Amino acid sequence: MKLRSWWLGVLCIVGIGWGWWCHGAISTNLNPANMPLLLAVAAANENSSQNLAGNSQDVDYKPNGEWIGRLILPSQEEVKKFRLADWVWVEIKHAPATQQQLIGKTVRLTWQSKSIIAADVRQVTTDIKFTPGTIASQKQGNIHPQRLNGRLQVGALQSLAGARAEDDVLVRLTGVNLAIDSGSQQ
Repeated sequence: MKLRSWWLGVLCIVGIGWGWWCHGAISTNLNPANMPLLLAVAAANENSSQNLAGNSQDVDYKPNGEWIGRLILPSQEEVKKFRLADWVWVEIKHAPATQQQLIGKTVRLTWQSKSIIAADVRQVTTDIKFTPGTIASQKQGNIHPQRLNGRLQVGALQSLAGARAEDDVLVRLTGVNLAIDSGSQQ
């Protein structure tokens, strides 16, 4: 019996030590200096959107791609007006040197119609209607994408833009092809 108590004590001490060590490792990895750059940019955006628009006053801002933008969920009227499969507005925060005139502008972002993921986009497009279970979950304090409730044909872009209560999702865009049309907001 004494031997079991001794082993139980040793296991408890090892468990506490392991937990303390893991907590230190987790805390170190949550330090903002170790965050991926896009998360650090998102945190900076909460305080000042001017610095992301290319203002040289923020010397710590280093874009992690050629194109950085803030997604904006279009209104349901705008979605009906443009009749595209899946699109959102994007406010350009950083652009390549040849496209600097777009910084600060809000333009329409959509999938390339002949891209390899076009079929996947169509498969995940769905109508969003909250069930009574979802509404009950909200009443319990759980967060659901309220801005998407009641929308028809919501695709991946609108889902990403509308998942948060505010239009504050920053993204890095790759494979950008510019098309000139009259669909920009500004």
